[in-house]
Amino acid sequence: MVYQDPAHIRTLRTFLNFLTLLLSHAFSQQLQMSVQTQEARIILAIKAIRTSKKLSRRKAIKIYEVPESTLRLSMNGSTPLPERRPANTNLNELEE
Repeated sequence: MVYQDPAHIRTLRTFLNFLTLLLSHAFSQQLQMSVQTQEARIILAIKAIRTSKKLSRRKAIKIYEVPESTLRLSMNGSTPLPERRPANTNLNELEE
């Protein structure tokens, strides 16, 4: 017969509960960050720059963690690459 100390079992359960809580918190933080895509952060940065007089582009880039070139091109109104039409097409949009 194997004897198990009740205090040892309680300590193990407490440790497992703590570990579960720690891992669930880590995964929830990771999921929260992945939900906010780069496109959403760019839109938020542009809105913040346009509404705030004191927020510069450089500060917005650091706050919202977006690339400088992407923010600059988005603010200047250029079309993103996935939305552009290929240059080597023979038909225009009306002919298709």
